[in-house]
Amino acid sequence: MDQSSFALSDCMDFMAQQPANTFSAVVTSPPYNIGVDYGEACDDARSLEDYESFTKQWLAAALRVAPVLAINFGAKTSNPVMLCHFGLWCHEVGHLQQSITWAKSVHVDGVSTGHFKPVNSERYLANVTEQILIVSRDGNAPLNKLAVGVPYQDKSNIARRGHEQDIRDRGNLWFLPYPTRQKKLSHPATYPVVLAEMMMKLVATSGVIYDPFCGVGSTLTAANLQGWDSVGTDTKEWRPLIEETK
Repeated sequence: MDQSSFALSDCMDFMAQQPANTFSAVVTSPPYNIGVDYGEACDDARSLEDYESFTKQWLAAALRVAPVLAINFGAKTSNPVMLCHFGLWCHEVGHLQQSITWAKSVHVDGVSTGHFKPVNSERYLANVTEQILIVSRDGNAPLNKLAVGVPYQDKSNIARRGHEQDIRDRGNLWFLPYPTRQKKLSHPATYPVVLAEMMMKLVATSGVIYDPFCGVGSTLTAANLQGWDSVGTDTKEWRPLIEETK
């Protein structure tokens, strides 16, 4: 298999053709059903019932071809209950093993850092977080916590906690700075390579990574940076990330 490959295909059709356990992990950011205009590539304005059916179908298919899924998911500020729906669907199909909050903007000690998009409403605060959901077949997927770990602030904790190196569990709140887009990309809803890379490191150490909703290829790019094989599918062949950012 090439280090990274792309198939122009509906993910359900593609996964149906793969043997069980083809991939070591699925790392993806699916359509959020928030009305993003993907053109003919995807309907992102389904009824709740239709979106539930679509979500459960691809989750079940993904858990057949891979033992663990790392999913980046977000909801509209005006519809936070969708996070609850999506999490419950994950747990009904598999086992929702871990939920991680990805903070895109933080304000600490008078300093704001990260990406902030104002919301034009008197009823809601700006939405500066999304979720990363780790879904496994039985809740027993090992997580490579130190692969995404951080150094100890208090170095005396290294020996006290029995660690052999200066690194600890990052926890389930991630702030990941990433470059601001210099121009509008062809894909209307991308997710950053650094996030895909962290998700990948957490759930896999080797093998082939699969992204059913490949888009411009953030997951494939992250896999290349790790030196891993990867496969992506999408119903439209978007301009690759490497060309988008030139």
